[in-house]
Amino acid sequence: MQKSERMLKNCLTIFLLLLSYSSIQAQSSYTDYKPEYKKWHPDYMIDKIDYTENRMIIHFRYVANSMPKETKSLFKNFYTITKVTFFGKYHREKWYMENHFNPDETFHFIDIKNIRRNGILMASSIAGSRQLDYEDIVANEVFTCEIHFNRLPKHVKRVNLFEGEEYKHDQNHFHVLQIKVKQENDPELGDFLDMVNKVQDFERKLTGMPRSTFSVPKKENKPVIIKKEEKTPIPAPTPALVKKQEKPQPTPTPRLHSPPVPPTYQQEAQARM
Repeated sequence: MQKSERMLKNCLTIFLLLLSYSSIQAQSSYTDYKPEYKKWHPDYMIDKIDYTENRMIIHFRYVANSMPKETKSLFKNFYTITKVTFFGKYHREKWYMENHFNPDETFHFIDIKNIRRNGILMASSIAGSRQLDYEDIVANEVFTCEIHFNRLPKHVKRVNLFEGEEYKHDQNHFHVLQIKVKQENDPELGDFLDMVNKVQDFERKLTGMPRSTFSVPKKENKPVIIKKEEKTPIPAPTPALVKKQEKPQPTPTPRLHSPPVPPTYQQEAQARM
């Protein structure tokens, strides 16, 4: 009896694991161009979140030493950045996510890809590195990267992105709170132009001008519909009106007893009369 119960429990556990795995694998691909979240500092943001079949990819942006003077006064711990560091998956300050409604459920990133400095690719992956440092930072430098996670189970509705489990309450870390995990049918996914406008507004507010350029992704390239030239119909020729030939009018016959016509004289003769 005990063996059968154990076998039943084992089968049930395997079934639930397979069900959870299949629910993740079966998810479709789409992009959230209008991510919803909260943050502690104004100098970083999430551009967009890609949901692929197997991954959730957060596109992160940071502008160094750009905080306006009126904002600096609000942060007593503000200091000039001289180095930007990206931490690998085995560093204690690495990024990780936790279920906002269940902090015990955590998710660790797979990789940080396409680290760029002012649009120039610095590293295609952080895999194999404990950390990557970039020094000699000047004002208004823009850093971007992609943080890759496994696709989350469907029951996860909001997550917190923390930089280091030991530092989740420190305000000088890149924490992003209450990120909404949207589904494909969410009406607030936005489009590519929403993201571009948001990033440009962000950079304009911090640096005085937009500093990043974008190329339209292939899936956003909508086919251009070229209308066929409408041929102007040639009007049918109007039939010429042929006037009927008028019958020649008969020469009027002189009336009978018409008054006599006086004879014609030369001019001199007339004068003499």
